[in-house]
Amino acid sequence: YDVNDVELSEALERKITKFIAIGFLVLLLCFFAIFHWVVKRALAPMYQLIEQVKIRQSEPERPIELKLPNDNELGLLNATLADYSKRIEAFVRREREFTSFASHELRTPVTVIKGATTLLKLTPDVSDKCQKPISRIERSVQSMEDMIEMLLSLSREQQSLASDVVELQDVLHTVILNLQDKAQSANASITLCVEEDGHQQVEKIPAELVLTNLLRNAIQHGEVGEISVTLKQGKVSFLNNLPTSLNSTKTFGIRSRERGFGLGTVIVERICQSQDWQYQTDLSAGKYLATVTFAKEQA
Repeated sequence: YDVNDVELSEALERKITKFIAIGFLVLLLCFFAIFHWVVKRALAPMYQLIEQVKIRQSEPERPIELKLPNDNELGLLNATLADYSKRIEAFVRREREFTSFASHELRTPVTVIKGATTLLKLTPDVSDKCQKPISRIERSVQSMEDMIEMLLSLSREQQSLASDVVELQDVLHTVILNLQDKAQSANASITLCVEEDGHQQVEKIPAELVLTNLLRNAIQHGEVGEISVTLKQGKVSFLNNLPTSLNSTKTFGIRSRERGFGLGTVIVERICQSQDWQYQTDLSAGKYLATVTFAKEQA
């Protein structure tokens, strides 16, 4: 019962409730609109840079265009990102040009050595004692040619080479045979264990380069003794002992850069990445284990 019209009427209460609800929804929509506008404006330089990079992939000669002014924070951020991307692009271009130039320049002496070796083999006066060194020179020249082709492929980001497809076990036998003399001169023995071959097919040039680098590193930088090579279902593992001074991980990381572990590792990592192979290393209990998985994982 409303005494002297002190209480609000029921109709007025409904109107006030509706007004509050509508006002709250309007404020909420305004808040989300402002938030969306602020986020979109803040991320505009990043979206523009992503769009420009996509355009550059289809049109490499087209320069990156800046659409935002440089007199505010957004324009400055966009200009900074664009400038940084140009510096990275210039660095990559210089690296590719240098690799391509060096690879092409190396072809000339390799071709001369290969031609001279062929002439030596055809010369009737060459004694039988010279046949073994000549064969070693031929293998080294062939390895150098494969390395040049691989460097050119990496510089051009090619996924495949003009290489024969052979069985992994055959490549592994060839690598061990080529480095057998080097292992004997270092008082090291190489033992091969084929558990399950699986007849894995690989490209000869990249596979031979990867296996040669890993086995050569094991011979040069490992402790004198046995180097165990295992082939199992498309996976090749190299296990060797480390010198006593390199047993710890910290010492190994420092000395490896000094003694030349890095070059072979970098080449192996780059080749495995380009061929979609898995490369892993493990250091424990004074032993160094390097594993390359050539077999593709089945989904």
